[in-house]
Amino acid sequence: MDLSIEAEDEVIQTGKDIFSDIPYKIDIKNQARVHLWYGDKFGFEIEPYQSVEDGICSWPTTATSLGVRLEKNNIWKVYAPFGLSDLFNLTVRANKRLITEQIFMKKANKWKSKWPELIVHSWST
Repeated sequence: MDLSIEAEDEVIQTGKDIFSDIPYKIDIKNQARVHLWYGDKFGFEIEPYQSVEDGICSWPTTATSLGVRLEKNNIWKVYAPFGLSDLFNLTVRANKRLITEQIFMKKANKWKSKWPELIVHSWST
């Protein structure tokens, strides 16, 4: 597997081209590379993920811990370790596996400013 930034950038650009008609930013990351930059961005190092699912399980909120892929048999596979209720109910809860309260609050406040209808649960709930 190519863990270079160049290989990841190529996939990111392909994704931007594919989704160019969508008026939202699509965030594409190679989960196999996250450990290479996470410390610089968030202030602490993490171990490499063992799988894509392992990465998804560490994403910052229960509603965003979601992955979808098209299997070789053309069947869609959804991976949502915390279920889909929070996503569908516009609820933001911390997934405390990796993030700190400060990281969670920064994300939650940014999202709430864009989408005031979100229900943000405090770090302690």
